[in-house]
Amino acid sequence: MDFPIVFNIPHSSSNIPADGWRFYTVPDWAVACEILILNDWFTDEIFSFEGTKKVVAQVSRVYVDTERFVDDAQEFMSQFGMGVIYTKGAFGNEIRRPLTEQEREKILQEYYYPHHQALEVAIQESIDKHEHCLLIDAHSFPDKPFQYERSCSQERPDICIGLTDSNTPSEIVEFISGRLRECGYTVAIDYPYAGCLIPREGLNNCQFSPASA
Repeated sequence: MDFPIVFNIPHSSSNIPADGWRFYTVPDWAVACEILILNDWFTDEIFSFEGTKKVVAQVSRVYVDTERFVDDAQEFMSQFGMGVIYTKGAFGNEIRRPLTEQEREKILQEYYYPHHQALEVAIQESIDKHEHCLLIDAHSFPDKPFQYERSCSQERPDICIGLTDSNTPSEIVEFISGRLRECGYTVAIDYPYAGCLIPREGLNNCQFSPASA
């Protein structure tokens, strides 16, 4: 059976392209530590269900983060050096030199835009077949907040459901959160991370607005 569900999985890969290591200002082992800390490990396996589609980023978020705005002026996390191209790590330490515009654009063309184009295709195929599509961002997060998450003072839930008022049907949120609570999990809405990746315009010409998470 085929379901109208597409999973966006942006942070499961640990891959750094062979020609990408030269941009880092710290040893390879330090980059590997950042990947170990920041990856959403095994989300590509956890969110793997028969009859659904998933689009998995091909490189680590430490190389390019497909869940960020391309324009740093729009991206909240860019102030911490963690915009679409990370220059700082999880603890505010410099890990990569600033890139030239040509270097930055090459990375975006090779990995960022193809990821979003693959999402467009998967969503459009679902709409063509089912007349609708449920797009789910698949993430994980640690029990303790990073230092840049200053607003995270409450106890963290087991599961966070991020949503947007305009694109997320309340009945779906109520159903999913209710079933999870029945299974014994604690659930929060938009905490500790808020929002989700959504099409900015009509689904026949998708442009995505990544959430800052």
